[in-house]
Amino acid sequence: MANLQDYLGTLVASVNQARVLADIESANIAEQYAQHRLLKHFSIPRMKMQNVEFTIPIAIDEVQTSEPIDYQPIDNKTFVSQAYDELTNVYQVRSFDRKSSLQLRKALYLHADELERNLKSGENVDVALQKFSEKIAIQALEIKTPTQSTSASLATGAIKSKETKGEKNTEKMAQITKDVIREKMISRLQSSIKPKEIQRSIENANVIVEASRLKEQKTENMVFIKMTVLEEGMEWHTIENEDGTSNSKLLPE
Repeated sequence: MANLQDYLGTLVASVNQARVLADIESANIAEQYAQHRLLKHFSIPRMKMQNVEFTIPIAIDEVQTSEPIDYQPIDNKTFVSQAYDELTNVYQVRSFDRKSSLQLRKALYLHADELERNLKSGENVDVALQKFSEKIAIQALEIKTPTQSTSASLATGAIKSKETKGEKNTEKMAQITKDVIREKMISRLQSSIKPKEIQRSIENANVIVEASRLKEQKTENMVFIKMTVLEEGMEWHTIENEDGTSNSKLLPE
């Protein structure tokens, strides 16, 4: 069993070594030509491999996996904005008063940061989101629940024969519970959390390349790699400067 990138790298290195051996042989031939009274006028034979094609049968034995280095489960700004919008939907208002809005946004950013840390540490998405939504629900109720004096004034000014606007607001507020807010938040924000996707690297896969073992593999497990190696030779070029010094540079042929 071999590592795929090591195996392919060995093939390319072998092609390079073949070129080296060919050039050494060309150098030996050049010496022979130079010593011959007729051959010294001939061009030196030299092999050049411009394209080398491989068709390689392999079987994938194991693919290595890795976790993303920089995992960002949520976009905090967008996430907080969506959570805030859902709170306005729950309370059926266009916006909260300035004091309540500042308190809610502060709580949302605080718990969103905590949620992101929990997700990065590997906590289950559903569990982490439920904790976040629970804390926001509690915070929202503390901010928006009417005080006893407000409720009392609403009750004092109520007309029994006709339901007042204050009584409607009180009744509506009574229907907003922690469970309602929590479930609404979870439903709205679930899709905004990106799961941690395990990355599979085919380059680091362990592959079976031995002919005897490949014969034992099922056809559906076989993979054929078609690889073309293009040769680009390098040559030393010497450049003489005006002051008589010379510089040598390795440049493409």
